[in-house]
Amino acid sequence: NNLKYITSISDLVIKWPCNNEQHLTLKKFQNLRNKVLPGVFGAIDGCHIKILAPWVKRKVMPPLNKSMFYNRKQVPTVILQGIVDAEQKFINIFCGWPGSSHDARVLRRSIIGNRLLNNPWEILPRESFILGDSAYPLTEAIMTPYKNNGYLTPAQIFFNQTLSSSRVVVEQSFGKLI
Repeated sequence: NNLKYITSISDLVIKWPCNNEQHLTLKKFQNLRNKVLPGVFGAIDGCHIKILAPWVKRKVMPPLNKSMFYNRKQVPTVILQGIVDAEQKFINIFCGWPGSSHDARVLRRSIIGNRLLNNPWEILPRESFILGDSAYPLTEAIMTPYKNNGYLTPAQIFFNQTLSSSRVVVEQSFGKLI
């Protein structure tokens, strides 16, 4: 009954900002930190949710699937992908992909990822973007840090610090869930 209730209200609590809310969403990110990165609409990341390995509980999965749910720490998990706003509120979630999956793959398999990668301006205001860490692809709608190859310029280092200070809201949101 609890799961049914949560599912029934999720669209009321976790919702993508509509047209008249989108400007406010952008403005809140601009006012979030001293270092401003204009155009930030949200921040994306993935979080591992511990599960009982399905083959232990039900013993119905073929042996080939056993390793799918084990993350890099060898713990069986599913991935919760979340996009949050500046107030650490989830505006989109996608859950259930096996723990061994890379964040970029989970993004590609999600409905929101498909829209961000193929038709971003249907859901984002022009000149805005979602912040992601280096696990995500750099696209016109997803901003990621410069890869640190040991030769970053001071401007690139500053950009990475600015991006990270705004993107931390998604990590803080996941921290509240655990």
